[in-house]
Amino acid sequence: VITTAEVLFDTTRELIRNVFSPVIIDTYGCGDGGGNANTCSAECGFHVSMESAVWEVCTPQGIPVNENESGELTLTSLSNFAMPLLRYQPGDLIENSFDFKTCSCGSKLPRIKRIIGKSTDILRFQNGMSLSGPAFPQLFRLFTLIQWQLVQNELNSLDVNIIPSPEYSNKDGEEILRLMKCHCGEGVEVRLNRVKEIEVPLSGKQRIIINKTLA
Repeated sequence: VITTAEVLFDTTRELIRNVFSPVIIDTYGCGDGGGNANTCSAECGFHVSMESAVWEVCTPQGIPVNENESGELTLTSLSNFAMPLLRYQPGDLIENSFDFKTCSCGSKLPRIKRIIGKSTDILRFQNGMSLSGPAFPQLFRLFTLIQWQLVQNELNSLDVNIIPSPEYSNKDGEEILRLMKCHCGEGVEVRLNRVKEIEVPLSGKQRIIINKTLA
């Protein structure tokens, strides 16, 4: 099974493995920046195609981050002969953890441990607290929901939109509010909204986080 376009969370990986196949190849692609990478059967990180682009991990200002720190993927395409694209940042966060040892699958391409997701998938509040996207699927898997989405309109508020399943109870809602308020910290208003539909953008990718404070 080959997955692409969105971050593959552990819960989804487990479901795919149980239903379809024990082997999952997760892929990353950035056509405009020339970057691409994929996992293998060894599942020990993403093999980076260094022949197509130079990969760096930097701050938004282009300063390289330290090893094992996360930062903005910064790409310089080696295959775009029409217009040079130097140190392009597509808005993806990765961990600066390149491994140059030969993989057990036989590939000699360098590997990175993980691709975290979009930089816009981080919620930052006025109280100094910040929350990243990959943590939320682990939290919401505890509840009987069909779908959920977090929308931040202001620095001191957060809307939690949910489509409840038939098994959903008021106790679930109370616990969701308690956990989210705990993680967001003091001074952040958390609103739990039952909705009938969560809009999917034209890209077809489901957005679990929408941060409108970055607009």
